[in-house]
Amino acid sequence: MENSKLMIKHLLIIFMASITFFACKKESNDTVDGMGENTPPPPGLTVEKKNIALLADFSEDWCAPCGAYGSPAFDSALSQEGLLLTGLKIYSSSNTNGLNSTLASDWGDDFNVNTIPTLYLNSIKLSVTSNIGTTYTGILQKANQFQSDSVLAGIALEKKQINDSTMQVKTRVQFFKPDSSAANYSLGVFLLEDSVIAGQSVSNASGVGSYTDPDFVHRNVLRSGNTADYLGTTFNNGAPVVVDQVFNKTFNLSIDSTWNTSRLKVIAVLWKRGSGIPKVVNSRVAP
Repeated sequence: MENSKLMIKHLLIIFMASITFFACKKESNDTVDGMGENTPPPPGLTVEKKNIALLADFSEDWCAPCGAYGSPAFDSALSQEGLLLTGLKIYSSSNTNGLNSTLASDWGDDFNVNTIPTLYLNSIKLSVTSNIGTTYTGILQKANQFQSDSVLAGIALEKKQINDSTMQVKTRVQFFKPDSSAANYSLGVFLLEDSVIAGQSVSNASGVGSYTDPDFVHRNVLRSGNTADYLGTTFNNGAPVVVDQVFNKTFNLSIDSTWNTSRLKVIAVLWKRGSGIPKVVNSRVAP
């Protein structure tokens, strides 16, 4: 009888301890944002633990090889948009001024772009040849390799068009691994316009001479970003980041009246800043 009483007493102690444990455990919906405050995550913004590469195509409308094989390889890779990669085209000195972006010059300078077409997968300069299939295969190979790497941090974003001239974009960055270095992390949020019809110089199939295609389809043209610097907004200011640390940011992006709002896309790029070419940590395209 005494043993039975002791057993019941022990079970009660274990039961009460388990209640205390769960009562003291922090709710999973409470996260630490960039300001160090406990805030619930924005509704619908769940960060996926998955690496998505950034494919940047530096191009111009007067560049005949760009029209013949640079752009077609880039367009082919967009079949993997949202799965393996996000992609954007960067114009700085095209004859059609409406293709050019004010973000293009600094971006090209930092990535040492001195010839075109030039394709970058994250911070890796790709080999671009007249064989579109070979270039496409090289893109997918490196994108798959990046996806198989350990995930440092991920991004979630949600776009909402408020009116004809402004789009609100909610973002969330979550770190899955710590970084005790003094590195600055920043988030670039970009508006892209897809399927812009404008002239493009194209090399002849023979490789001799070129012609102008007036109805060329320019995919994912870079329009603007959340700051005047393509690297975007720095959010940790060199402070260490810890596992599960979350940064929630909302941006209002201006929309030019000449852009087709039905074809606008939003992508976000998480950068790790330092000496040399900035490192792409992850990227996402808004659903």
